[in-house]
Order: sequence, then structure tokens, then C-alpha cells
Amino acid sequence: MTEEYYLLGALRDGCLSTEWTIVYVQQCKEWLTDVIIPKFKMAFGIDLSQHKLYWMDGAWRLKFKSKKIWKELTLLKSSLPIDRETQKLYIQSFWDAEGGCPRFPDKSKALYLSFTQKDKQSLEELKQMLIETFGIKTGSVRLSDRKKDVWRVCIESRKEMLKFIELIGSAHPEKKLRLEKIVDILKSN
Repeated sequence: MTEEYYLLGALRDGCLSTEWTIVYVQQCKEWLTDVIIPKFKMAFGIDLSQHKLYWMDGAWRLKFKSKKIWKELTLLKSSLPIDRETQKLYIQSFWDAEGGCPRFPDKSKALYLSFTQKDKQSLEELKQMLIETFGIKTGSVRLSDRKKDVWRVCIESRKEMLKFIELIGSAHPEKKLRLEKIVDILKSN
């Protein structure tokens, strides 16, 4: 039951909707096709490759119905992952879904890794997992956008970013490449 925690964290960019509907939303289509869909096959034995992805409001969406999977993901939402491996997958997918770093690290004045979310409590829990399980220090959870009530927590020190990249990493096709560039920059300085 490890892949399920990746899929749970990835729901930070999606939702468990009414009538057993599960929706993942992402600007990067390949994350849905090359990461999320195969993880559903591994975790639940369900082949979603035939489900139509559609573009709406500036993002790709994978939407399907499954009472069994909806119930299992809902149950998982009620408790945080407790062992190191499931925490890693949860944090990794949370970052893959709602994490950020400079789009062009080699042209950026400042390097950072961030998590952004409307649910402040989820960021507090994430921050606690990062320090207690992985020894990764972050900044405070702060209000990022008052109008939209969006919260943010950042990792900005060189040492902590390298630790995050080494211990947590990313499965997101675009973000993985950015992290590799950040490692190159940090190790060359």
C-alpha cells in the first residue's frame, strides 16, 4: 500500500468529488499519462489509459468513477502516512502536484523549493513530516496570497534543498529535470 499514498498526495491537484468521481488536474499532460495512470494500474489494477484526458481552464484533467478507489482514497485521507516510504511518496506527489521551483533554475536569481496550498493544516503536517522523518528544515507556513487564501512553505537553504532532492525527489517529468538543474547549480557553487 505505498503507491496509494503517491496518488493521495497527487490529489492536492485534484479532488474526490461526488458520486465516486476522482479527478486529477495538471498542466503537464505527461505527469498524468506517464506517472498517475501507471500508478493506478500498480495500486489498484485498473487501466485508465483508455480514459480521455481533456483540457479545461488551463489544465489537463483525468476524470473517472470508481466507488472502490474513491472509498479507499477517502479512508487514506483521514490518516497521514506513518512509515518513511509512504511519507516519501506522499511528500513527493504533494510536491509534484503543488510544489514549485524556478522554471529556469540557471536563469533564476534565487533558488527555492516550495509547496503551495489553500489548506494550511496540510502544509503544517507536511512541514512536520519533513523535519521529523527526513531532517529537512523549511521556513514557516505563510500566507502567500491573501485574496485567494493560499498558503506556502519554502525550502531555501542550499543544504536543505539538496537533502530534499536526494531523499524525496520527484516523479514529475518537468519538475524532475528542473531539480537536476538545481542540483548541478548548487553543487557547482
